[in-house]
Amino acid sequence: MTALADAARPASPLRIESADDPDVLLPLLNRLLKSGDVVLVKASKSVGLEKFANILHAEVPA
Repeated sequence: MTALADAARPASPLRIESADDPDVLLPLLNRLLKSGDVVLVKASKSVGLEKFANILHAEVPA
């Protein structure tokens, strides 16, 4: 995933972060997210990031 994020950064005006370990994502996003931010969670189904997306959705106020 890091290679994909590295390739996307120069072409995007958006902030792009990546992590190779799902356990790193929640603390990273808790530091970075502000009200109104949008998060795209992208990974293969085998990684299990749908669980992370559910946790993130539950922890971040709408």
